[in-house]
Amino acid sequence: MYYLNSYYLNQPIDINIQFVVTGMERCQPGKLVGPKIDNYYTLHFITEGKGSYTVKGKTYHLKQDDGFMLIENKACTYLPHHIDPWTYYWVGFKADETFIRSFVDLDQPVFKANKASSIIAKELYQISQSDCKKASKDLYLQGKLYELIASMTTSDNRSSTLFDQAISIIHHEYSGKLTVKELSERLHVDRTHLFKIFKDKLGQSLKDYLIKYRLDKAYELIKTTDISIKVIAQSVGYKDYSLFHRLFKKLHGITPRQIRM
Repeated sequence: MYYLNSYYLNQPIDINIQFVVTGMERCQPGKLVGPKIDNYYTLHFITEGKGSYTVKGKTYHLKQDDGFMLIENKACTYLPHHIDPWTYYWVGFKADETFIRSFVDLDQPVFKANKASSIIAKELYQISQSDCKKASKDLYLQGKLYELIASMTTSDNRSSTLFDQAISIIHHEYSGKLTVKELSERLHVDRTHLFKIFKDKLGQSLKDYLIKYRLDKAYELIKTTDISIKVIAQSVGYKDYSLFHRLFKKLHGITPRQIRM
């Protein structure tokens, strides 16, 4: 039986990306790079170890599976850890700033690297080291660069990725001392940006979501177990019982003890 299936672009894509360089380095412990300024953007994907990256007056402490971008014509420095220095693959390219902002926040140019992106970055380097003819190698590298960018703009864009990561951390670590400040630092993103993401997604702030999640867990434990209420308060992240009591009543309209009456 004859079958035809076609796909058409919803709208034209006008993108001008020019591959510049790719590489890999196992860095020397504590050896500072920079200050340096490049006339192109460079993505770094950390596959081992840790280190720090400083740009625009901010320092980011990064580790395996993190990534960072060197911004075109912006001075920066980066420093491998003195005991556990990082190994990374990098890809340098020229592109319009507006396009770059579609997959990297240039005000916070660090990110959690998804597995696909890291694999493609490694493939780019391997292709650059291959023996194929220059013309075909350049075309292959340019194609892989497009594939790399596509892998970073999937997963419902960066905001959705950050949202999913934040939700996952909260659900796994609400019982500890987790704060909005710690969460934003771990995700390498400004608190105000996380606030906006949660407002857009849920209509409430990250702080309010964290409070509600903890107090809903407490309500469930109070109602279904005979564990001491003070112990329950501590188990959902509240060492200050009076604060827990006040927030619980404000959210649920009754006190914790009234649930057990």
